[in-house]
Order: sequence, then structure tokens, then C-alpha cells
Amino acid sequence: MLTDPFESLEMNPDRILYLDIAKGIGILLVILGHNYIKASVSGMEQFIFSFHMPFFFLLSGMLFKPDYPLLMLFKRRFATLIRPYLVTILLLYSVYFFYTDTKLMTLLRRVGGSFYASGNYIEWAQLWFLPHLFLLNLFAGVLFLLFYGRIKWLWLRLVFLAAMLWAGVAFLPIYYMKEVSIAGQTILLDGLPASVDLLLITATYFLIGYEIRQLVPERFFASIWTLIISGLLLIVLNVIFPYRLDLFFRIYDSYLVNTLEALSGSVFLLSLSGQIAQHQNWLFRTLKYFGQITIILLIFHQPAQTITFGHIKRMVGNPFLAGLISFLASVGVPVLIYQLILKDNSRLASWFGLHQPDRSKLETNA
Repeated sequence: MLTDPFESLEMNPDRILYLDIAKGIGILLVILGHNYIKASVSGMEQFIFSFHMPFFFLLSGMLFKPDYPLLMLFKRRFATLIRPYLVTILLLYSVYFFYTDTKLMTLLRRVGGSFYASGNYIEWAQLWFLPHLFLLNLFAGVLFLLFYGRIKWLWLRLVFLAAMLWAGVAFLPIYYMKEVSIAGQTILLDGLPASVDLLLITATYFLIGYEIRQLVPERFFASIWTLIISGLLLIVLNVIFPYRLDLFFRIYDSYLVNTLEALSGSVFLLSLSGQIAQHQNWLFRTLKYFGQITIILLIFHQPAQTITFGHIKRMVGNPFLAGLISFLASVGVPVLIYQLILKDNSRLASWFGLHQPDRSKLETNA
């Protein structure tokens, strides 16, 4: 039994204890942010959305390894992000084809929209995160290799990140809900393919995560004062300012306030994870488990939640209760899919990104 929650940094650099817990908490917030409970609880949606998606990009940056050759990075991220995306799309439209009376041409149009990989073009909208994170990793790898990794001074790197974030926020409305004419037809763009228009914002948080991992002592997140100060700052900002942050809908109301909320919320979750990791009890084990199957929870929570909410609301007529039950279903159904179907089937599990390809094999093939 580990006595230090950060001991695994040395023992197993590919599986970091408190970051698994952080991913577990983060994915539960994503599911809760998609749940209908938020309509019944004032301020809940603004609070969760003020930091939960920037946190995931920051967390991804903490796990970023710039020493990977770009070809190896491409192969790894394709296996863990794009392949699960494609398999899910295939599964979804196979069900539509065999079990509904949806016309073939309609299905083909929907499949085509899925390859646009952004916004409401995707049937299960939460999947936008996977192709964008794939693109983000490649962008960060190239940026680090050609420019960012060559900046020796921390202050200059921070200035660069602040400028990149400002440019990203300014760029947000340009391609969102914009009409363009292609071959004589008018098309309404819901962002750019794979949410490229978000790249400057998400890359900023990604590289901030990388800097945190390199520069901030791990025990900083185990301090109770870090938890208290970051939590209070997050709450105060949300109470005082009504500004919204929603990357899916290209909303970033305040460059300063939304950024402070995103950063304080991210530090709060990391610190909360550090606190939980010090007590290896049922909560620790549960969140660690969720953190290790994050992609399954991301992929399958939305249909389970939507179907359950509709049925329960018709039965009890109480939207809050229906939302609560659908939240439990949106966690329970993906867990059952993993336990009953994927856990003992390594080949099938790999198609959903659960088993990363062996690095030595990738190096041999690169």
C-alpha cells in the first residue's frame, strides 16, 4: 500500500495516482454538466462549465511527453482517440441501419457530418472531444518542436501563452454559426472541422498543464491550503461575475475572469485529488476506477442519460428526480459495458482506446 499519493510518479510514470482520481472527478462533472439536473439547480451549469473542459485539456497537457517522435505520437493518439471515435460512429449508425426505418441517404448524410467531427454535426455531441484532442496533441507536438520548446525563459513562454489565448478568444465567433457558400449551396458552419477554431484556446490550457507538471512540486496539490484558496477563488468568481464559458457553443465571455475560473477550478480539482489520494478508501478506489475508464464514460453516458431521463420523467413527472436517476444510469451503464463486455476482451477494449499500444513496438515501426 502506498503511503505517499505521489510515490507512483517514480514507480510508474505512465499511471499517476492523483491524476487518475482527477480524471475520475472530471468525467463525473462532464456527465453532470450534461444532465437535466442543472435546469433545477440555479448556477450549477455556470459553475461546472467555468472550468471542467479547460481542466481536461490542462490535464492532458500534464501527461504530454514532448520527447515522443511525431510519428509515434500520431500512432498512439490515433489508437486511443480516433479509433474509438470511428468505432463508436460505426456502432451508432449500424444500430440506426438495422433497427430503425431511417432512410439510407439520411444515414449517409449523418455519417458524413460525423466526419466533420465538430459540434452538432455529430449525433452524440460529446464525441467532439476525441478528434479535437487528437488534433491538439499533434498541434502541441509540432508547436513544441518548432517554437515553444526553444523558448528558454519561463516569463516569455507565459507571455506567449497569454497572447495565444487572447487570439483564440478573439477568433471564436468567426466560424461559429456562419453561413458560407460552397458549390452554389449555403452551409451553416457549426465551427471548423474537428473544432480547429478552438485550437488556440485548448492548446493554451494544454501547455499550461505541461508547465505545471514540469515546474510545480507535486506536494503542492496535497496541501489543504491549495484546496481552500483555489476553491474559494473559484466560488467567489462564479458568484460575483455572470460570465459564461462553453467551448462547445464558442462562449468565452471574459478573457480575464473565465481564465481565472478555469485555472482556479483546475487547481482545485488537482488539489482535491491529492487530498483523496492520501486516504486509499472506497472513494479513492471508485474515482481511480472512473479515471481509468474515462473514455467509456465519455462515449456512452449521453444515450443512457437521455433515454433514462425521458422514461423516468414520464413515470414520476419530477424532472429533478428523473435527472438524478438518469445521472446514475449514465454512470452505471458505461460501467456495465466495460465490466461485462470490454474488461476481459483486450482486443475489443483496444478498439475503444483502453489499452495503449506498446511504446517499444511503436518505436520499432516508426
